[in-house]
Amino acid sequence: MIQVPELPKRPSVADFGERLRFPAVRRRCAAHLLCGAMLAATLAHGTVALAVMAGAEPDSPASRVDPNFAASTWASVGSVVQSGNPYTGVLISRHHVLTAAHVAGDDPAKVAFVLNAGGDASHHLAVKAIHRHPEWKGFDPKKPNDDIAILELAEAAPAQMLIHPIVTGGLRQGMEFTAVGYGASGHGDVGATVASTATVKRVGRNNVDRLIPDETVPGRIEGFMFDFDGGGYNFLGGDGLGNDVETTFAGGDSGSPSFIHAPGGWALFGINTFIMSFPDGPTKSSTFGTGGGGMIVAAYREWIEQVVRSTMPAANADFVPPRWLSVPAAGVTCAGTGKSCGDHAPAHHARTHRP
Repeated sequence: MIQVPELPKRPSVADFGERLRFPAVRRRCAAHLLCGAMLAATLAHGTVALAVMAGAEPDSPASRVDPNFAASTWASVGSVVQSGNPYTGVLISRHHVLTAAHVAGDDPAKVAFVLNAGGDASHHLAVKAIHRHPEWKGFDPKKPNDDIAILELAEAAPAQMLIHPIVTGGLRQGMEFTAVGYGASGHGDVGATVASTATVKRVGRNNVDRLIPDETVPGRIEGFMFDFDGGGYNFLGGDGLGNDVETTFAGGDSGSPSFIHAPGGWALFGINTFIMSFPDGPTKSSTFGTGGGGMIVAAYREWIEQVVRSTMPAANADFVPPRWLSVPAAGVTCAGTGKSCGDHAPAHHARTHRP
């Protein structure tokens, strides 16, 4: 894992738009945990999703853009275009895309996966089927867990595509992660002002400030959360990464991946699904002093493997299933507790709303 250096506090924000509840956050987040995408009327396309934010000037949304090169480290991150609205997803095999359940939609004919690997919209891939996690029952302000889905592609992604492994251990509070999304952007002291698009992805980093336990499986970590440091705000503690590095989510970033640097290179760690606000903190989405988080992919390994096995292309000797990278476990403390994950943690209720 990357050790976070001591740098000046700085922000960058990406926003989702549903407020939700997670267990064990009463102490620090007696607030509004947002889970979804909430840019609505302020964006030209009028939809809600999430995108990677920049810090205050002189940082800018343009400085966060990852060029659409085939050789990009993040070429496997594409735009999930649902009914014309851009969200985000990531390839876990040439035939499967991982994204958020709340953006997947119901009709595969209305969903496409757009890659920008070698140019704008270099590959436009149809979706054959949508597989939401079975415990996802639609947005529930009291239970935002399990917001994860797999898109089964009708055709394979390019053979040369770099698809990152999924990390299965070594998670710890304070570790640095990199988020990549097609959401809206703007400055952390202002909010989102640049609309999301299916051909522009941005990159930013933050630290995992809290790991969140599964509500039903003792000892398993299911979610993560962070705050967007800047403007004098730092609700969850820890060191900020600096104005031109730290980020959060915004409309269009729903379903976007977060990666960590593990032994051997980059590995997929999370699917970004929510934003949040804190008590007595700013309420405008994707600004300094707000926060966000998502699902930890490894918590859903059994389900992911079951979906992949059941949808594996017939007689395809070239099919490569998702790769799992085991990293030695680190001591972790769950959100709002001084105990390891799996210990009982009180639930916290927060105002919620779905896009």
